[in-house]
Amino acid sequence: MEIHPWLREVGVVERRPVRTSRDVTSGRSSRPRHRKTQAHTQAALQAQLEAKQAQVPAQDHGGPSTMERFKRMLPPSFKGENDPLLAESWMREIEQIF
Repeated sequence: MEIHPWLREVGVVERRPVRTSRDVTSGRSSRPRHRKTQAHTQAALQAQLEAKQAQVPAQDHGGPSTMERFKRMLPPSFKGENDPLLAESWMREIEQIF
């Protein structure tokens, strides 16, 4: 950017452009675009998740899983009925197992 000689004389070294509403409507922006930023953030989070999963080995204690133990307790089955009283009764029976 060319600077006028008289500006140097008064101590102005450079002239920075001022953003106007025209810049906003024309699409000129100093900020990164939302989709690119979102994709970058998503990729970074995915990399962190994969790194964390690689660090934590599967913990196999040699015993039955929690789901297997739960199934052995023969929990009552829920028929998917619309009656709230039946649903509440089923929830109470499940809570008693624990």
